[in-house]
Amino acid sequence: MKRIFYVSLVVCTFAFNWQGGVGMAVTRYVDDTGGSDTSNACTDPDSPCATIKQALSQINSGDIILVAQGDYTGQVAVRNNSVWILGGYLGYDSGSYDFVTRDEANYASNWDKFGQNSQCLSFAGSDGDTSYSAGLSGFHFLNTSGYDPVAAVTIRSKKFSQIVISDCYFEDFRLRTGISFPGAELDNTSSVLISSCKFEDLDIGGITCLLNNVDSNASIEIEDCTIENCGFGIRLET
Repeated sequence: MKRIFYVSLVVCTFAFNWQGGVGMAVTRYVDDTGGSDTSNACTDPDSPCATIKQALSQINSGDIILVAQGDYTGQVAVRNNSVWILGGYLGYDSGSYDFVTRDEANYASNWDKFGQNSQCLSFAGSDGDTSYSAGLSGFHFLNTSGYDPVAAVTIRSKKFSQIVISDCYFEDFRLRTGISFPGAELDNTSSVLISSCKFEDLDIGGITCLLNNVDSNASIEIEDCTIENCGFGIRLET
């Protein structure tokens, strides 16, 4: 039986404010068509990096990464940095690069090729006094690798005070969970927003959250999401 859920669930509402130091932000560019990681800081839109991993290796806290349409692979982590990662840009077109035109539906930034028990992207951090903000938007996560990953995106650290995941599409029957909080240590300053995402054909479910390490004052907001033909929609457990 086909299962469709239209979700607008709020577990403590919050207003997201980007606190990554945008006034000093550097924009970095990624395109798998013609891009190169060799000695590349990814700051020239006419000479982008080829991989998201390279762009993340170059960032300073507060930077923005723009990702063109294409197929991207590998597992990366955002650690102890504030960063926005935005997909769905036109990129290489008729001999030049366009990182202004954006349409997530027509210019898909696909993120694929998981490893066993892994994830595409992890938000992680270590203990300390500094907290970070991060955003992810405009990606299509799928799994053609034949492995069983943990999830497409995992959130593991209390060091991120604010995380926004929006306008992403998670699909594939072997992708066990779209977004997972595997024992995430969310403290009372942590706020997570998952907005306008679609989860489809996931073996286990759309979103899982283990609440045993989540502070009672932490905020998790899930709004305007569609969950279709998954093992479950949203699972909260202790």
